[in-house]
Amino acid sequence: TYANIGAFIYEPQVYTSLMKKLQNHRWGVIVWNNADLSQAQVNLTRTNKEQEYMACGLPLIVFGAPATAEYVKEHGVGLVFDKLEDITPEALDKAYAECKANVDKLRPSLSMEAHIHRMEDLIKQVLEK
Repeated sequence: TYANIGAFIYEPQVYTSLMKKLQNHRWGVIVWNNADLSQAQVNLTRTNKEQEYMACGLPLIVFGAPATAEYVKEHGVGLVFDKLEDITPEALDKAYAECKANVDKLRPSLSMEAHIHRMEDLIKQVLEK
């Protein structure tokens, strides 16, 4: 781990175990090596990690991920940084309560159960053709 700087990297493990462990942290980090935003494939990518963090109730710290940054700004579920050195404990502490509240508000809509009817409707449409 990088616990001395507040970061944790987990060994591969059973998904449900990881999700439980993530709930013990304050932030989820979405950082790409894309500071100049020149990587087209990264600029359009939204990761599973983003959804998993929010499902665990974690606000997001975003750098170098424009598609995720747009979502985070729209819903107020984290902070977007243009420079890594701007990610400071003070900035995170100042925004945490509001970002966390927004994640908690959005969280119920992120489950598969909240959207299963859309999948059922799609399957029904396909089968009727």
